[in-house]
Amino acid sequence: MPPVHEAALPTLRQQAARYRDVVLRDLKEGRLAVQIHVDDDVFLSGRLGPVAMWSVDPWQLLVLTHPARTEWTSHLVGLGMGVRQLLALATAVESLAGPEAVGKMQVVLSCHEGQVEAVVRDLVARKMCRFSPDNVIISVQQRTPGHIYDKTKHGFVPAAHAPMRAAGSGYALLSLCWAGSESFRLGGPELNERRPMERSAMDTFLEKGINWMSSWRLRDLVHYSPESCLNIEQLALSYALADSMDANMSVQVELIESLHGISRYGSGIILSLKERAVVAAQPPPITAAANVPLLRRNGRAAPQPAHGSSPAAASATPVSSAAASVAASPAAPTSSNSSSDTTRAATAELPSSSQQQPQPPSQPPTNQALRPLHTPPQRQPGVNQPSPSPPLTGPPKVASPRGSLDHGGSGRANGGSSAGGGGGVSSSSRRSLVSSGSARAGGIGSEGGPLPVCDIKWADVQTPALATGLQQLVDAAAQQNGTPPRMAVSIKRYMYHIPSLKAILTGPGIFRPSIHVGEGGYLYVTFDASDITAQPGARCVALSYGSRTSTTTSGAAAADGVGSSSIQAQLPPVLGAGGGGSGTVSSVSISGVGGAVATTLTASNNNAIMLATAQAAATALQRGRLLTNDTDLDTLLWVMGEQDNHPAFRASVSATNTAKSRVTSHAAGGVAGVTSSMMGSPSRMQLQQRVIVVAVTDDVACPLAMRVAMAIMKPGADCLHLLAIAKDPSAMAMAASRAVAEKFETMASATLGDVKSIVQVKRQSIVEDIAAYAESVRATLLVTGSMSLAAAQGSSVVGSVALSLARDCNRPMLVVKPNARIAETAYEVGKKLCLRAALAAETGSRPMVRFVVDHVLDGTRGDKLVLVRGKAFDKDMQELSSSRRILDHLAEEAVSNRRFDSSLVVRRMVPGSFETECQRVADADQCHIVGVQVPECRGPLPAFVTQLLRTSRSAVLVYRTTQGRAAVAPAGLEPSAEDSSS
Repeated sequence: MPPVHEAALPTLRQQAARYRDVVLRDLKEGRLAVQIHVDDDVFLSGRLGPVAMWSVDPWQLLVLTHPARTEWTSHLVGLGMGVRQLLALATAVESLAGPEAVGKMQVVLSCHEGQVEAVVRDLVARKMCRFSPDNVIISVQQRTPGHIYDKTKHGFVPAAHAPMRAAGSGYALLSLCWAGSESFRLGGPELNERRPMERSAMDTFLEKGINWMSSWRLRDLVHYSPESCLNIEQLALSYALADSMDANMSVQVELIESLHGISRYGSGIILSLKERAVVAAQPPPITAAANVPLLRRNGRAAPQPAHGSSPAAASATPVSSAAASVAASPAAPTSSNSSSDTTRAATAELPSSSQQQPQPPSQPPTNQALRPLHTPPQRQPGVNQPSPSPPLTGPPKVASPRGSLDHGGSGRANGGSSAGGGGGVSSSSRRSLVSSGSARAGGIGSEGGPLPVCDIKWADVQTPALATGLQQLVDAAAQQNGTPPRMAVSIKRYMYHIPSLKAILTGPGIFRPSIHVGEGGYLYVTFDASDITAQPGARCVALSYGSRTSTTTSGAAAADGVGSSSIQAQLPPVLGAGGGGSGTVSSVSISGVGGAVATTLTASNNNAIMLATAQAAATALQRGRLLTNDTDLDTLLWVMGEQDNHPAFRASVSATNTAKSRVTSHAAGGVAGVTSSMMGSPSRMQLQQRVIVVAVTDDVACPLAMRVAMAIMKPGADCLHLLAIAKDPSAMAMAASRAVAEKFETMASATLGDVKSIVQVKRQSIVEDIAAYAESVRATLLVTGSMSLAAAQGSSVVGSVALSLARDCNRPMLVVKPNARIAETAYEVGKKLCLRAALAAETGSRPMVRFVVDHVLDGTRGDKLVLVRGKAFDKDMQELSSSRRILDHLAEEAVSNRRFDSSLVVRRMVPGSFETECQRVADADQCHIVGVQVPECRGPLPAFVTQLLRTSRSAVLVYRTTQGRAAVAPAGLEPSAEDSSS
């Protein structure tokens, strides 16, 4: 059984904590790279069919499979899965290392030629998802059609009408060693230039001192969470094991209870490699390279040698055929459809100038790729033959200190050693890469050291011979330990030491080609990155991040955190049909795809169901969940909901919003919020949006008023109308007003809600035009700034537009002055919103309380309502029972809103009147808004309201009762044709 390092063990947590500072330092300096496999991105849905994951909006899928729960969830509309992945990565890097680290992060997107246009289009539209164009490498591989057996030719030939398929993640890894047009960056002023890579990605990384690369698949759901996208624990633990155990690679695994659960994951299992000391083998002749189509250019010539290697050296480069591919490990299955490298050449030094680089093949693998998979003529079936000599443990490595610990300037790339480590790691534990490639004493694969692990891919696990051997292995371990062992299943999350990876990637001969049966019975040859783990130079370790139960292990297992004894610990039972998969197109996986059954939610059981689903999804996500079939859609809904409501992620989306890619929000609705007519409609109409009108002009008060309106706006439920009034119909006046409206529209787009800018020509007066427009769209709230009310005391306020609107307009109105200092913190991009409003608690304040709770505050984000009761004490300073009853009555009115809780209502009783005490209470509670209720009829405002407008350091809400007013109009209502809309 393989040794698994469980991160939940205290000893491993302490060991990883020492390297956390080193990882953060590498992250800040841009010395870490990430590879995302986009090529295998087809989501096989039993209800929707094959779905390409890069461009699809996940909520478009969920609204078809989970309509009620999608309606209940607040989410963002218009973001594809690929963009979400990159924005989550940028958010994670920024939260860990700061915004400067995002521009230094190295990202490799491995896709095929059918995806490259969509990838480039989304990157350009979303401003490279906050990454630097010079640090984003797009690696493209050519897809190949499926093969069918030709009886006349006695071999497999390409099928003209077979679907195209990529060569796999192994090919994507191999392409990192190539330079040319198949790997490019985006450049130019409009990012419309594709600039081919003059150097391979591997050489580029080593030149920049990048020694570690993390790799995962686009279907891996854990990486969509900004909190878990960049697993700092895996990085730190990989650093620690590299330094203490000489590990060059790590793979994350999930521990399951029995072999019956392996099929749910579809990614293969982890076994131990039993070889330690190995000797060199004679390289095969160069003619063996002719049997590997990936090495040929135009079907004839082999790729040109790298810099520093002569033609003679190139001819000596060992690339084995499938006959010599029978593995270096007894744990790896022996089959006729596998190939493996037997030896590897030494890694050449980094070129000091732009020398000729290895080039990728100009054509994809043809049907000849199937020929090496046949049984070699010299190997007769049923005849026992001696095993080939095992390969070398690893080639010489680049002369540089261990990249994860030593960062001493140019010595990283030039071979010099540099001092200084991080996290309290002693220099004696570091090893130089100038070695023979063998593991040091006590390291992985050496005498007395732990065994390396090998990732056996799903195609090999399905063979009868390996299935029988695995069952025998499990039975023997259960008999020895007394309890069934836990099987380690790969999740395909890898961490590579780049110099070691480059030394291993000598050619396609290191991979064990797999044959997969797709739709229509076509055969496909693929190369999987898991074959890298079988190379002795990889010295791979397995990491597990699953939770542990109270079952304790032996003292040795708790101390070491490895070994078969640690596998005896029990995990919680596997959830439902959990687990992810590799997404391979096989008859087995297709037949196993089941349709999800839609569950009707009601208002009574909705909260319990969503809570249970969230808990199940969180547990499954921690243990590793891949989006493979319809059973994973529950986890997808939970992950996307958490991502879309993450403040830092929404700030990243706002920062990349452009005219070509505008993202909007969908408000949380649900069954309880839909009318009966809508429930019966098959199209499931959305709720009508409320309109908030903001009168904009070019002054210093308007930006603050806009920020308060952005804080009040609920994306998806509200729509902002930015109204600018041009003084005359001239082109110059209209252009100036349109520029002002567009400026504030760009500012308001950070809310990810619906925003419209309207420019109108003044007809009668500015006050009458604004009031008329608010009435025409039946505005829920009118927001305006005021410069006159911010003037010094004693100055005249005659002619104030805000004061005139408050007197003449019959709509609720919010007035914001430029000196309203408390209101400045109402909305800040990237920070969680939490509005606080203070209202006068009077006997007739019930309509105002209901309005504020329904339309201004949002209980789901923690907004608070402060009820201020003036003159609440008698002459002996005893509370009046009437004041207490009024406060309780208004608090109950606020709690009647299903999104508002009693803990969000604050009761304040003051000895003086509300007019004299409200500002003191607002300052003490930092209330952004102070609300007062005035008589319904139009006319002059009470004197205390005018005084409050002039002296308040908060935004002032002037509310008029709305009894008998018409309902809110649909969101599609537009101004008249005489108006000019931008």
